[in-house]
Amino acid sequence: MAFDQFFQNMPYINPLEFNFIVNFYEVNSLPGAFNTSIWLFIFAVIAGSILGVAYSIVYRIGSSTGGSDFLTIYYSNKTNKSIGSINRNVNLIILGTIIVLNTIILPVSLINSDIKMSVLKGVGVEEAYNSGLLEQMWNFAKAANNERPDYNMTNILNNFNSPLNLMDKNTYDYLVEYICKNKFDGDLSAGLVAKMKVLFIFGPSLFSSIVLVLTAGITTNTMYPKFKIRTFMMATNKPKDINKLLVEKGYQNDILNWDATNRISGNYLHRSVVMVAMTVLNWHQIEREVFLKDPEIKVTILKTKKVKGIFKYDIKNNEQRDTVMHKVRNNEKELEKIKQIAIVRLNKENEKLNKRLNKKTGKSKKQQN
Repeated sequence: MAFDQFFQNMPYINPLEFNFIVNFYEVNSLPGAFNTSIWLFIFAVIAGSILGVAYSIVYRIGSSTGGSDFLTIYYSNKTNKSIGSINRNVNLIILGTIIVLNTIILPVSLINSDIKMSVLKGVGVEEAYNSGLLEQMWNFAKAANNERPDYNMTNILNNFNSPLNLMDKNTYDYLVEYICKNKFDGDLSAGLVAKMKVLFIFGPSLFSSIVLVLTAGITTNTMYPKFKIRTFMMATNKPKDINKLLVEKGYQNDILNWDATNRISGNYLHRSVVMVAMTVLNWHQIEREVFLKDPEIKVTILKTKKVKGIFKYDIKNNEQRDTVMHKVRNNEKELEKIKQIAIVRLNKENEKLNKRLNKKTGKSKKQQN
């Protein structure tokens, strides 16, 4: 029976109304069924993945989604930490604050039926009768059954003639389930309301939201690995070409080179090794051109936790430098200015050198005398 209800009420994407979850409240009104809250987590993963992809695309083009993103991007660039992880931490703080504040003002009628059932079933028949809660639930069930008749509830209302405090547990549990499915929000004690709200905070809404935030952070870090460093060791016969390519692409860190001997099938071959450390994102930008320069190159990628010291995470584009050089070379007036500045600086440097030599010469003469 539970599986029949599951397939009949399974959420789907509605292309006409563009709703991601159709009739979720109906699905959620099936207490104890497999699909009561599981769809919150399924769609949290889907939404988190879509959100992470969207963030990654925006960050790749050097833009921002607005809001707190301006601060997170600045902090990410300042500390060289992954922006997906920073967004995750910020969103978790915001999420916790919003859920707590929202739950404080949340009407009891909007609390999940399974949470209300759990609390009310725990009250018991005697306690509910003595506090007047049982009579409230009985009257609410009568009114709700008149509007939306339920076969089992109708039989209970028609056949139950004993005082309410003599109600058996099975009848009481069904009464609780029925009124909770119909959004019962009677005059509950402060203790019961507080218990419901605490359970609501730590219920499916919170954990599905956490799943969404974590999924978005992981997806963003995967698709935008700006600060994920790897060490690349390239065995090549064209080290000069590889070095030139790295410089032309704007690589700003140390390029280590050394000669090596490579043994293949018993033969010793001379090879050169070029080693650099760069981010995964930067490597993706130049990988194709590296293999075009040397189709026989072999690249070993090593996991690198951190690089201490001066390290540049960005590859600077040299188009602006090339444009300036082109304009200067083709402009005789600019060339003449540069020559005059160079001559003036050279003369100043020569004067400084001559003064130093004269001082040394004077000191040596004094020492001889």
